[in-house]
Amino acid sequence: MTDVPVIVGGLGRVRLELVVEAVAVLVDPALPGTPWTAQAIAEALPDLVEMAAGGSLAVPATTLRWLGAIWAGEELPEE
Repeated sequence: MTDVPVIVGGLGRVRLELVVEAVAVLVDPALPGTPWTAQAIAEALPDLVEMAAGGSLAVPATTLRWLGAIWAGEELPEE
């Protein structure tokens, strides 16, 4: 199942496991920032693919969660 490609916007094929990893980051309540809605994830997915430049989608997803927390003025964990 890990080799299943999905189409993301006009950006071509992305492995499903990469999409699942990014979604897990974006909805994780333990991470800084507000967990994302399904609609917000769907709208941002093409941008995440572009930001990942062929790599892991979880990396830009994590960055966006942290930036969202910073922009919202949330207190960030020390570690």
